[in-house]
Amino acid sequence: MAKKYNLGSSSDMKRFQRDITNAAEHMVRKAANDMKIEVECPNCHTRISAHSGMNFCPVCRQQIDVDLDIHF
Repeated sequence: MAKKYNLGSSSDMKRFQRDITNAAEHMVRKAANDMKIEVECPNCHTRISAHSGMNFCPVCRQQIDVDLDIHF
């Protein structure tokens, strides 16, 4: 069920703004975590396409941790 806001009320406008901001930040974090990022293996310097989290270099099998530290 959708939230209802009284746009004439300042407290509801603050809540509405907070909810919109939280929803936008959530969408940005989800999109960033779902995308592939090109990184360089620290061991063999091969360029690979990696996702957020643990990855392994296909050449040398080095473990690569991609941490997207997103702060707003």
